[in-house]
Amino acid sequence: MRKQIMKILVFLIMCLCFKYIATIRVNNGGYEDLYIVIQDNNEDSEFLLKRIQKIFTDSSKLLFTATKNYLYFKKIKVIVPKTWQHKEKYKKARIPSHIEQEIIIDNAKQSETGQPRVKGVIACGTGGSYMYLHSEKFILKTEYTSWGWHDNVIVHEFGHLRYGLYDEYPISKDSSQFYQYEGEWKPTRCSEEIQGKIGIGDYCEKSEACDYKNTRKKLNDTCNFCPYRTQKVEASLMGYQWIEALSKFCERDDITTSRHVRHNRFGKNYHNKRCSSQSAWEIMSNHQDFIDANKLHNSTDTRPSFEFIQETEQYLVLVLDVSGSMEGKRIENLLQVTEIVIKELIPSDTYLGIIVFNNTARVVKELTEVTSDSVRDQLMNSLPTVAKGGTCIGCGIESAIELFKRTLGDATDGEIILVSDGMNNIGNIDESRRRMLTENVIVHTVSVTQDADVVLADISKESRGKHFTYLETGTSSFTALFDEIIVSSHTSSFKHAAVLASERINSTSSNIVKLTFPVEKNQGENTFVAVIVQSDYNGRLQLNLSGPNDFFRTIITSKKTATLRIPDIAQHGDYEATITMDTSGISLEYVVKSTPVSSDIIRIEAYMSALKIDFKTGELPIIYTEVIKEHSQVINANVTARVESNDGGKGCDEYLYDNGIDPDDIRDDGIYSAYILPQCLSAGRINVKIFAKGQDGKVRIKRVTAGFQAPYQEETVDGIQTERFQRVRLMEDLYIETMRILD
Repeated sequence: MRKQIMKILVFLIMCLCFKYIATIRVNNGGYEDLYIVIQDNNEDSEFLLKRIQKIFTDSSKLLFTATKNYLYFKKIKVIVPKTWQHKEKYKKARIPSHIEQEIIIDNAKQSETGQPRVKGVIACGTGGSYMYLHSEKFILKTEYTSWGWHDNVIVHEFGHLRYGLYDEYPISKDSSQFYQYEGEWKPTRCSEEIQGKIGIGDYCEKSEACDYKNTRKKLNDTCNFCPYRTQKVEASLMGYQWIEALSKFCERDDITTSRHVRHNRFGKNYHNKRCSSQSAWEIMSNHQDFIDANKLHNSTDTRPSFEFIQETEQYLVLVLDVSGSMEGKRIENLLQVTEIVIKELIPSDTYLGIIVFNNTARVVKELTEVTSDSVRDQLMNSLPTVAKGGTCIGCGIESAIELFKRTLGDATDGEIILVSDGMNNIGNIDESRRRMLTENVIVHTVSVTQDADVVLADISKESRGKHFTYLETGTSSFTALFDEIIVSSHTSSFKHAAVLASERINSTSSNIVKLTFPVEKNQGENTFVAVIVQSDYNGRLQLNLSGPNDFFRTIITSKKTATLRIPDIAQHGDYEATITMDTSGISLEYVVKSTPVSSDIIRIEAYMSALKIDFKTGELPIIYTEVIKEHSQVINANVTARVESNDGGKGCDEYLYDNGIDPDDIRDDGIYSAYILPQCLSAGRINVKIFAKGQDGKVRIKRVTAGFQAPYQEETVDGIQTERFQRVRLMEDLYIETMRILD
C-alpha cells in the first residue's frame, strides 16, 4: 500500500495531532521532569515512596551504563494523590493536565497479572505514551520479581517508552521462534551469546523432538528456548531482561562489533520486524536525546533527585475571541458551547478565569474556584455576547499570564484554552509567544473554521498544549473538542469521563433526531446528554431520555440548549435520547458523557503516524487507536475513523483493524490501524473522529500483553466483555498545506 500512490501528491502534510506532548527534558545528559504518578487506589504508604526511590536510583545507574555514559535519570517528580495525608515534604504545585511518557504506579485488582508494560508504542523510534507498573506485584517486591530485577525491567520498559524500541525475544514461545543457520536450528535471541536450553514447554524439558542439530526436519511445535537466568552475557536489555548480568543494548550487526553485543538480525522478534532489522543502539543513536548528548565521565553521580508533589486543584483560563469575524452565529455558538463546558465539563474545585480579546484583552472573570452550581452560573453570566474589532491573539495570552501571576505569584504550568477564528492582525504575536515560553504556561488552542490563523497550532505545540479545529460543516461536536482538553485528575485517571456519543448534524432530515448509547455496569456516574441547536432557531426544543427499568426524563425549553442528567449512578443497559424540534433542516450537535465508578472500564487513545509526510515517498498517514480495559488489550472491537475537511463536507469512513496486516503490525495487541487514503484528503485542516464499539460476548480482554515475557509465564485466561460499549474520541488536526493532481 505504501508504494501504490499514483494520482495525488501532497507536497507537505503537517500533522497537528502530535504523538505526545513531550514533558521529559534532557539537561547535560540527565532526564528531568520525568513524572511518576501514583494512582489513588494505592494506600498512603511511605514504604511505597522509598521503594520508588530505590528502584529508580538503581535504574538510573543501569541506564547510564547501557547508554554508554550518555544518559541517566536526573530529576524525578513523584505525584501523590490528593487523598493521601499531607506531609511537609509534599510540595503543592500545579501539574500539567496532559503528561505523556509518564510512569503510572497502579494497584489495579481486576484480574490483573501485574505485568509491567508500556502503552502507545506505534512505530519504531517514536516512543510510547506511558509506562505501567503494578505496586503490589512489582514495586513493593524487594526480591527478584517474576520479570527480573527491577532495574533491568525499568530500563527495558524505558527503551519502549522513550526510544520506541521493540522486544527482542521471540514473537511466540514455540517452534516458530527457531530459524536455520550454520547447520542448526537457532533460537531467537539477542545477542547470540545468550546461553540456554532447548526443550518442550515453558521449562524446556529435554526431548528428541527438539533436536536442534537436525535441520532435515522441523522442530516439534512445542519446542522452546529457555535462557539461563545466571550467565556471563551483556546484551540485550530489550531481550530476556530477566537474565541478571545484562547491562547493554545490542549494537550493529557488523564484524567489528563484539559478539557479546552484536545484534541478531535473523531473530524472529518484533524489533526486527518493526525496525527493519536494525539494532536497538542504531535506533537510539538517531533519537534526539543522543544526537544532542555528550558522553559523560565515569564518575558522574547518577542518583536522581526526587520531588514529591501532592496533586492539587487545576488553574484554567478561557481566552475567547470576540473580534468582528466572530460576529453573528459564531459568537452565539461559542456562548452556547462554553455554557455547557462550564456547567458540565469543568471539574469541581477547578479555578477558572475568563478573558476576552479583540483589539485588546480584558478579564471578565477572575480565577474563581468552582464549588457549586451558583458559582457556575456566575461564570456563565460573564460570557461575551458581542463581537467586534480586530484580533490580538497575543493580547489574550499575555492577559492570561498576568492573571495567573496576579493571583498565584507565577504562571508556571497555568493552563489556557484559547479559541479564535481569525488571523492575528494587531500586536506582535511573536513577542507574546516568547513570553509564553519564558513564563512556562501551557496554551491549548481551538481554531474555529479553516480561516483561523495557523499560528494557533504552533502556539500549542511550543507550549506543551493540544490543538483542535472546529469545522463548521463537519460532524465533530464543538463541545467534544473542549472535552479532549479538560482533564479532571492524574491520580484518579480512570475517573476521567468517557464520551459515549457525540455528533454535529449540519441539517436534520426530520424534526426528530434519535440516538442510542449503552452504559456499562462500571460506568454511569455523572451521566448526561447535552444538545445545542443553531442560534437562529426560535422554536421549541424537547429532549427525552429513556433507559432500563422504565427510566424516563424529559425537558421542554425555548432555549437553544437542553441538558438531561441521570441522577446518582445510571443503571447499566441501553438508553435512547429523542430530540424533537418544530421543524426539520436544523443544525444541531449533541454529546453524551459518563464517568466510571471503577477502574475496570474500557478506554481508547488515538495517535497519528508522523508529523510530516511527503507523498512523493509513497507514504500515507496512518491512524492508530488503542483500545484498553484497565491496562489490558481489548480484542475484536469495531473501530472506525471519520476523516473530514471543510470543502463542502467532504469526508471518508476508514475501518481500523488489529489483524497484523499492513498497516497494522501486531495482531491482537489492542492497537487498531488504518491508512488515510488520498481521496480522503484535501488542502487545509483535516478532522479525524474515532468510534470504537463492541458487542457483548464478542470482545475479549487480553490479560497478558503481547510480547512481554517472564521466564515462566503465568497462566491466564482472556476475559470476555459481557456488555455492549461505545466510545468517541477526537484527534488533533492534520494540516495539508499544498496538494496537486498528477497525470
